[in-house]
Amino acid sequence: MNSLSITPQLEDHPALLVRKDALAYGSALYARRAYRPGEVIARFDDASDAAQSYLTVQVGPERHVLLDMLGNLNHSCRPNVAIDADARTVTACRAILPGDMLSFFYPSTEWDMARPFACQCGEPECVGYIAGARYLSTDTLSRYKVSPHIIGMIGAALAGQRMDS
Repeated sequence: MNSLSITPQLEDHPALLVRKDALAYGSALYARRAYRPGEVIARFDDASDAAQSYLTVQVGPERHVLLDMLGNLNHSCRPNVAIDADARTVTACRAILPGDMLSFFYPSTEWDMARPFACQCGEPECVGYIAGARYLSTDTLSRYKVSPHIIGMIGAALAGQRMDS
């Protein structure tokens, strides 16, 4: 399998490139080669547990990890990669060409974000304000590959609403 493993030397990895200040809002991660839909781009088995921040990714109801180089993945409402928190992978969800910026849909892993923001992706399907999955409709979330912990949290939230009614 042709995927990268998270190590301290990722900045030198032949398949991915971090460009600092490439955009008005900071750094971004770019593909150095093409990826097919479904192809694993990276694994983060060794990611370190960390307190929730804008630099972490949620991998369970109460667990966040720091993703080193992959922490440079930006948000898009039309992402080209998906994070599978259980398998600990980043996978292409559509064709990616060399030079493409890699992005994922932040609410697919985040229930309640540490630093919400007004989305600037410019995509027709833009949801506007990115604050976490708990603030989006199930209809909106159904358009994305959502992590299992988010699905469980949606179920718990819906069950709680029914019980309070």
